[in-house]
Amino acid sequence: MRNLTFILALLLLASCSKTGAVVADEPIKIGVIVPLIGPFAPLGTEFQRGVQLAFEEATSQGLSVKVLYEDDIRITPSAVVAAGNKLINVDTVDVGITMIIEESKPVASMFEGAQTPLIVMWDANEHIKESGEYLYSTGFSTELAGQDVADLAFDQGLRRIAILRHLEPWAQVIAPAFTERFQNLGGTIVLDEDLPMDTVDFRTTILKIPEADGVFFAMFPTYSNNFVTQVRQFREELVLFTGDAFTMDMIEAAGPAAEGVFLANVHAEQATILTEKYKERFGVDPIAIEIFAMSYTGVQEILPLLSKKPYKESFDAHFGPTQARAKLEQLQVVKDGVPVPLRS
Repeated sequence: MRNLTFILALLLLASCSKTGAVVADEPIKIGVIVPLIGPFAPLGTEFQRGVQLAFEEATSQGLSVKVLYEDDIRITPSAVVAAGNKLINVDTVDVGITMIIEESKPVASMFEGAQTPLIVMWDANEHIKESGEYLYSTGFSTELAGQDVADLAFDQGLRRIAILRHLEPWAQVIAPAFTERFQNLGGTIVLDEDLPMDTVDFRTTILKIPEADGVFFAMFPTYSNNFVTQVRQFREELVLFTGDAFTMDMIEAAGPAAEGVFLANVHAEQATILTEKYKERFGVDPIAIEIFAMSYTGVQEILPLLSKKPYKESFDAHFGPTQARAKLEQLQVVKDGVPVPLRS
């Protein structure tokens, strides 16, 4: 009996701090890489707030968690690497989160080496599976978005489409997906051209488009508003199609020229409820409820997976061999300056 008492005493001492207090379990450390400076800051802030509120609610229900945010400064690869290095090697986070796939690419191998799951919450594409065993996505499928828009264009009677895309990873995935589906349906691609990200004047490219019904433009949100405006000026007959990178700031900048643009876009389920949650917590109206919703619901999706270590086992069981949810985006058309659904 005395030996058992002695052993129990040793165990108790081992669980105590130098002051004699029992040491609590370490909180789960979550590292979030997100743009908070520059042109993507409004989206990054909405994303951050979704993460913040979801973890605040989880904490109120007893989860011990510490969330660390690192700014990737305009989604700059060097800044992403610096952020990932700090989160892995200094903060030793248990799980990482990025907003988009472009942020995951420079650091996927870093998280893989640390055997730390990294979650992308906006988009999902072929890069997820190709980037190792520790990258996952709760987001929307880039390939399915391209295919869905191709179906829409063909169903509306268009048969000759020009493809214009940025030299950028997202564009280089969604445009080929559109092309393959459109051609398989019987359509023709009359032009397929890559454009530098910093292109401002698109007139030469627009004017050289051969006879066509429309254009699928895959452009990251930099100067796509200029493109849409110039199309309306010089080739008004062309119907325009795109993906979710044609964000509200680009739509607002394009003004009346954005009217009638078709796009596959992220969307928020229970948008009314989430908008009220947002306003109650942050005291203002959301800028982009869809971005807030994707991070809020993304965190909710992974919360049950954090119940025990190693987290990879629960992530693998949840996401399966594709390592991604690959949700379907919503087909929308810009009407009165706002993207509205074409289907419920």
